[in-house]
Amino acid sequence: MTGPGRPGPAARIISIKPSPVLSLALLSTIALLSGCTARPAELAVPGDPIAFDRYTRQWEASYHARSMDSEAEIARMNVKGCAHCHSATGFHHKILSGNESAAPYENVTGRDCTTCHLPWNHPGDPGGVRIDDITQACTTSCHDEVVASTATALSWCSQGDLVAGTGGAEFEGIAYGNGVHSDLPKNCVSCHMAAADSERSSVSGGHTFRVISKDTGPRVLNPAPCLGCHGSITLSFVESFKREIADMLEELARHLPQKPVAGDGSGTTEPCFPADPDLDEVQSMASFNYWMVAKDGTAGVHNPVYARQLLDSSIEALQEARRVPHSIPIENR
Repeated sequence: MTGPGRPGPAARIISIKPSPVLSLALLSTIALLSGCTARPAELAVPGDPIAFDRYTRQWEASYHARSMDSEAEIARMNVKGCAHCHSATGFHHKILSGNESAAPYENVTGRDCTTCHLPWNHPGDPGGVRIDDITQACTTSCHDEVVASTATALSWCSQGDLVAGTGGAEFEGIAYGNGVHSDLPKNCVSCHMAAADSERSSVSGGHTFRVISKDTGPRVLNPAPCLGCHGSITLSFVESFKREIADMLEELARHLPQKPVAGDGSGTTEPCFPADPDLDEVQSMASFNYWMVAKDGTAGVHNPVYARQLLDSSIEALQEARRVPHSIPIENR
């Protein structure tokens, strides 16, 4: 048995593959909207105020814009293990320059336009990007990293591995498949920065980095990145699939040893983390797969085939080891 170099004890894993609007004066101090992509085509003409407004509003709707949006968050995130992804300062120092983290940083700033973009060529015209390999910077650093893995703490961004269809705790004798999202030509950018139509562009697509809006108000799907493969697609279709994976996560959780949710105080429990020494081998692998899919945050949308198989094989392994009945009919899995 070989280990994944991931949250669970290495010896317990069987087979892991490699794996409204800001002013121009203010904006000129921070370059344009951060994001792992080249200069937007709409901004090829310097000083385009309409495009400028649109991309500003998109950035304001993104989670990246809130990485250090309060003194409390600065204190919490300006530490080793966090600052290199949650701050422009740390991102430049560690991810782009290859240095060891020097957090806490003085005069630290959260993620802003200069995180990814070079200084402006002229007001309203951002420079190019600082990042040569977008996939490397986005999916194999901040979005594919275990910050902490112990029996009591698990800080893990598992998106990179799940999209790639690698890195899960794979049980022997099962041929694990992969989804088409792994082969998208621009990887994450293909879906998360796809241009949305005018009605959706301030809450999804582009520099919001969102396929589905997540703030207050009706949820909005940007279907543009999906149409080439899926044809027509609706929000209800996506949500229906996510409920299916959520049901599988709940099924798996019911049959894993539980621990109190840290800091909750209400008696709520969740599955033990994979590094918990009290778990046996099958439980550790099943816990690993549970948290890999749960921490990804998309309820399997990043890789439906791989997510389903990881969860289903974990439930089946627990069933075999503990004779736990599978509550989801096989035709629905």
